Amino acid sequence: MAGFNRYYYLEGVRRGKPEANEMPIKDFLEVFFKRCHIDYNPYEQDIKLQWEKITGKLVKHYTEDLYLNKGVLYVKLSSPVAKSELLMVKDAVKNKINRNLNQDILQNIVIL
Repeated sequence: MAGFNRYYYLEGVRRGKPEANEMPIKDFLEVFFKRCHIDYNPYEQDIKLQWEKITGKLVKHYTEDLYLNKGVLYVKLSSPVAKSELLMVKDAVKNKINRNLNQDILQNIVIL
């Protein structure tokens, strides 16, 4: 070890006061991903669970892909019948998901 590192570890002397800000891990991850320019939504998993809970087992079976991008939930279904049924009630499902999460995260649902 050379220089400052050797002095620090051998003598145990610190230079300056350590600074730490305490925050919940969810907030920390949001700040970290924002600074790294990574598109990450910590609520995506919660929304997926709410989707399965609200729509039921049958729609879960026909759901091929489910992802969130900038407040829009994209749902890919394999059944045309399930698509037509969900097109009629997608606003009610969106409102119910937002209400269960106590936040207005979803702006729209797009069914593919």
